Amino acid sequence: LGERGNVWIRHELKLDYTIPFQVLIEGVVGASFLSEIGLDDTVFTPECQPYESSELPMTTMTTSTAAPKPCPLAEQFRCAGIDTCIDKKRVCDFIVDCPDASDEDRCGPFNFEKGLYIHVAGDMGDFYELAELRSPLLPASSSECQIIFYYWLVGNSTGILGLFSLGNTSALWSRSSAPANRWNRATVNVGANPAGWRLVFEFEPNLDFFGGWTDDVAIDDISFSQCNANRSQYIIGCDFEKDFCSWETNGLADFNWIRTSSQTSSIDTGPSGDHTTGTGYYIYIEASLPQKPGDRAWLASPLISPTPSTCLIFYYHMFGPDIRTLNVMLQTSLSNLTIFTRNGPQGNQWRKGEVDFQSTLSYKLIFEGI
Repeated sequence: LGERGNVWIRHELKLDYTIPFQVLIEGVVGASFLSEIGLDDTVFTPECQPYESSELPMTTMTTSTAAPKPCPLAEQFRCAGIDTCIDKKRVCDFIVDCPDASDEDRCGPFNFEKGLYIHVAGDMGDFYELAELRSPLLPASSSECQIIFYYWLVGNSTGILGLFSLGNTSALWSRSSAPANRWNRATVNVGANPAGWRLVFEFEPNLDFFGGWTDDVAIDDISFSQCNANRSQYIIGCDFEKDFCSWETNGLADFNWIRTSSQTSSIDTGPSGDHTTGTGYYIYIEASLPQKPGDRAWLASPLISPTPSTCLIFYYHMFGPDIRTLNVMLQTSLSNLTIFTRNGPQGNQWRKGEVDFQSTLSYKLIFEGI
């Protein structure tokens, strides 16, 4: 209802009926001539199939769906399709509070439907053309806020794909080339922002004076990490008893760290149990096939605020005939600095690692197994 701004707004409606139905889209004229409504790109998913007849069958309805009950308080938000109400302040705060995640539907993450992605198709004569993909209005974000997404650039004449904060001409991130024929993962620090900010993906094709074809660019699986402005600080320490805590391993390098409470799958290598109790959980890298020599596995901490002086303490186990390298790296927006390294077998025991460091920039700690 009412004015929604001078932008195209994408809307999704789930249809769940056991009888044939029609969809009617109604536009109601406002009080003056300044009341145009635009509609474009109406699409049904493959699960919706045309009915074989042009007329709907006569059907006796035996049941009806009751309208959802309003929330008891005006300051509350009703989760979609569920008899649950939450405070409106918890809507679009980068934290899922509704069981169906409907409180975050309008603000991410975005995967453009199951199995689909969004792209700019190569075309002829894209001279000085610019394609934009804008986020919805976003809530206030923390200084550690990051956006994570996957992108695909095809060919050597693609152009420039950039990420901007709306209203800022300096790119937060940009790429003009990438390894061909695969999705590439990007993690970009976007930092603290007031409520109502937006992110914009811009694609500017290479200048083509002769009307030649430009190449495709695609984006998928957009998500946010560590963005809630009111969140408590992440606990950096982890004993891996329940999960990976705030640490991340999936998709960062050639293969992933594995969490287990038993011996490793390869004989004559690895510990017989964890360091904490001997029967708990720990993480390790599996060097057997399909891994090959030189492959790397990363374990990355969440983004940590600058610290004048910090001591990192951990325990490591490097036992086996072909053990190679364990590195600990300090990663900032400007560099990757190795602050600890061990090479080759270190004996069949847990050893203590301890390293002092400092950083004037926000940083991540990365454990790299090779």
